[in-house]
Amino acid sequence: EIRRHLPHAAMVGYTRQCDRALRAQAAEAGVVELLVAPFTTADLRRALIRAFEARRPEVLPNLLAFLPAKPGSGASVTAFNTAGALAAHFDKKVLVIDADRHHGMLSAYANVDPPHTLDEALESSHELNNGVWAYRRVSVHGFDLLPMPRRYSTRVFPPWTYQRLIRFACSHYDLVLADLGEAAGDDAASFLRQAQTVYLVLTPEMPALTLARRRLETLHAAGLDDDRIAVLLNRHPPGTALTPDVEQLLERPVAAVLPDDPAGLREATVACRPVHSDTPLGAAFLSLAGQLLGLPAFEMPQPVMAAGFLSRFRRRGR
Repeated sequence: EIRRHLPHAAMVGYTRQCDRALRAQAAEAGVVELLVAPFTTADLRRALIRAFEARRPEVLPNLLAFLPAKPGSGASVTAFNTAGALAAHFDKKVLVIDADRHHGMLSAYANVDPPHTLDEALESSHELNNGVWAYRRVSVHGFDLLPMPRRYSTRVFPPWTYQRLIRFACSHYDLVLADLGEAAGDDAASFLRQAQTVYLVLTPEMPALTLARRRLETLHAAGLDDDRIAVLLNRHPPGTALTPDVEQLLERPVAAVLPDDPAGLREATVACRPVHSDTPLGAAFLSLAGQLLGLPAFEMPQPVMAAGFLSRFRRRGR
């Protein structure tokens, strides 16, 4: 009856006496973990975590994760700029979660000193509501940001706190983008297990391609099917065609190519804003945002051209 009403529930049972027949009966009823009394609070916690992680997670269609093949691949920059394009050009309500617990840098990238962080949201995930969220969210460049603390965080949260936060966020935003760190440990598992698509961001060098293959193996081992994994090739030399070697090595197509545009990226980084859509990199992020929404190329909005000196001069003369 519980399984019929709550198909994704993780069930834990307890008993004073247990044998093989009872364990088989419990498993048939959907009980994932069976504790035998007496047991400690630590035993119960471990059983709850095992049961929670053993269940089949609910894949959420508006949760997307960005994972670097290696440190410095540009996953954070990609998530930040894609969110900016979704908000500015497609009028989407977007939340970016900085889930890199070791090197989260989106608050610095956006030049904000957030009063509330991911750790606080996880700690109070059981009481999240519209009122609480209204004063905890941080808005930057048209989208919301849930950042990591500026100082390194060593706190560990159980997986159900992540699930509560993810489900709340996905019910309040058109799209939720999770920026995952290169470590991608247990704290990132909830995002990986529930994301509709995991975007593996890599650069066109052999070390990155080699590590990308290992990442793909890790994602497959975690239960992700091929149709939930997409490859983003970052810092590709502009004006050069994508060679088939990359796709052959990874044994999968490249979903999108982001050109190497150091000038456009440097200007945006100094100004602590997304890249302008009139730059090669900005146009690529705009195209990627449309791709995430399933839009064909002919429905893509035209890039907004940044005002140059002559256009500003003409406005002043009016």
